Amino acid sequence: MTISNIVVVITRIYGLQWCISGAVGLIEIFSVIHGSKSFSGLLPSMLIGLWGVVAWLLAPVLARFITRGYDGPVSINGLTLADLYTFAFIFLGLYFMLGNLANLLTYLYYALRVIISRDYDSVINSSLYSLSQPLITFAAGAACLFNGRRWAGRLSARDM
Repeated sequence: MTISNIVVVITRIYGLQWCISGAVGLIEIFSVIHGSKSFSGLLPSMLIGLWGVVAWLLAPVLARFITRGYDGPVSINGLTLADLYTFAFIFLGLYFMLGNLANLLTYLYYALRVIISRDYDSVINSSLYSLSQPLITFAAGAACLFNGRRWAGRLSARDM
């Protein structure tokens, strides 16, 4: 395994994080502006998601640029590219899940209290849209955690 392989994996994991952050931002904005004609708030989230896609696609080019002077082998006995991708997906999954668990539980508790009390007013209903950010990020983390090994196998086979 070379240094550029490691740079590709790290860049792609950040790209995936930016895509998920952009998607979550778009969903939050759509939930807030559903009756509004102004879509100017969409631009930052769209740019973050687009930057994530660009980072994913250009990761090999960026890795070659970063390691242009020296792209030597990294001697880590027994560690393959698939292992590195697996570690990255598991790490990202745990980061997303654990980082959003408290917010998710808080919002779910709040939503349950609102449903039980049947005290629906527009302020409470609009605040329930805030549940989307931790829920989607937690779900993306679970997807990375539970599918990471399979995705790692596919990515490492394609990158070889």
